[in-house]
Amino acid sequence: MDERINEASGLAISRLGQELYHLNDHRDEINYSTIYVTDFQGKLKRSVVISSFKVDDTEELRVAKCPGEESSCLYVGDIGDNDWARESVKIAIIKEEAMHAKAKTAAPLNVLTITYEDGPHDAEGMSIHPNGDLYILTKMGGSSGLYRVSKEQLKAKRAKAVLVGQIKYKRINEKPYRNEEGKMVIDEEWATSMDIAPDGKSFAVMTYNDILIYPIDLASLEKSPLRTLTTEGKRMMAPRLGQQEALAYLGSNRIFYNSEEETLMHQMVCKGEKQTSYDVAPKEPEEDDGEEEE
Repeated sequence: MDERINEASGLAISRLGQELYHLNDHRDEINYSTIYVTDFQGKLKRSVVISSFKVDDTEELRVAKCPGEESSCLYVGDIGDNDWARESVKIAIIKEEAMHAKAKTAAPLNVLTITYEDGPHDAEGMSIHPNGDLYILTKMGGSSGLYRVSKEQLKAKRAKAVLVGQIKYKRINEKPYRNEEGKMVIDEEWATSMDIAPDGKSFAVMTYNDILIYPIDLASLEKSPLRTLTTEGKRMMAPRLGQQEALAYLGSNRIFYNSEEETLMHQMVCKGEKQTSYDVAPKEPEEDDGEEEE
């Protein structure tokens, strides 16, 4: 992958051509609002600056239908909040056609300001369901909250994210140990990315150690009674990458993923119990045959 994409935090797959969109996790306003466009091998084709989008901590990218339209949009999630101090987070929605081959800048169709119903949260996962609703997956040690922003709110300037589910992750180790600071700790999983399958029937969660597939349609979750997912996640036998924070579905059975610390693109193919992982994505990704995960 191009050396300029050296702290990859967001990854999305174009609906208009054989291209990938990448987002760096830099503490730098210029890089924060820059989208890098590559081919499927990670060769840089261009970079596009998102104008009029002052950000704090961009963490996720997605391509989905524009709100209320059939055309596709790029959703840029400024949803990071390490200190749990932001009163609101933001999502820029950009027409994908604005990211064309000659583009150097692109103006958002809308910048949506989102407030969580229960106060600030750190988050690195975001995706859009085929029904148009947007979901944010928060980042906490050992667990995550699933928040929904209804499709009706995506055309507005302000929206509220409502908690509709929780995920509890299996601990990395059950026995406490003494860390470098002399404190007794237990290692927990931390969610770093999420994506919803194109058919909406499942979703993938990336943590620093695993990729988990949940065979659940998020549209079925309701605020009350609140559902907690514990053992539903199926662990994928994918090679672990250092500081892995970006994944995206390509069809219902394939997932692209990469990390902040490595420069290779990776692809995982899942058909039932069979899994195949590539260190480098094939030149032309195979056509999805439409088979679903079992």
